[in-house]
Amino acid sequence: MHIKVVASGSGGNSTIIKENNLTLLIDAGASSKQLSKYLVNTTIDYLFITHEHSDHIKFLSSILKNFNVLNVCLTNGTFYHVSNILLNYTGNIIYITPDVYFIIENSINIFPLSTSHDAEEPIGLVFLINNLKLTYITDTGYVDKQYYKLISGSDLYILESNHDLNLLNDCARPKTLKDRIKGEFGHLSNKDAVGILNKVVTKDCVFIAAHISNECNTFLHIQKTFDELYKAPFKIKVYYAPQDGLEDIYL
Repeated sequence: MHIKVVASGSGGNSTIIKENNLTLLIDAGASSKQLSKYLVNTTIDYLFITHEHSDHIKFLSSILKNFNVLNVCLTNGTFYHVSNILLNYTGNIIYITPDVYFIIENSINIFPLSTSHDAEEPIGLVFLINNLKLTYITDTGYVDKQYYKLISGSDLYILESNHDLNLLNDCARPKTLKDRIKGEFGHLSNKDAVGILNKVVTKDCVFIAAHISNECNTFLHIQKTFDELYKAPFKIKVYYAPQDGLEDIYL
């Protein structure tokens, strides 16, 4: 499996997953120009949209125009907000129901889990592809404990590590914005992310810290929190996804 985080953060989010001849794209927050660097074949087999915020959909129209997108996968709540963009889309729309498994290509199992964010019916995604498990969760104030068993034992966690709480509290942002970010419909902190990993990591794996705040976080703060708080007895290879993308990862 080949994973390419093309963009991650408030400026835009897109992640490519390639397996054999299949190309999956999570979110449409990277431009067609950015994506074309990594997609030699212009076909995107499945485009997943996790929610309707602009940093996840702002290039949806351009991507649909410049690539051969065969399937768009999203919840009904998200569709409501992007239906105007999909008005002339002639491919297949797959409506996702949170907490209901579905299968694509007769072999890839996908479980969409509900996230806690100020959007309408937002989701995270768990992929089972050729005996590998990939968990993708960003833009959520917390991860419900009911999902810990589901996401445990993943080979790769692309998990939000948005802010360091002290940096957030000390920044010049308005209190209302700080409260939103820290709240149950906001974003996971570094401490939140490591706490989740402590509960769900059951083997050596890879962790990509995603949706990192440029103002209220640094790679060093994430690493310090990880070094101090990570207690699970398994090795984790840690990567930090900057706004302009991350190196290629192969599993």
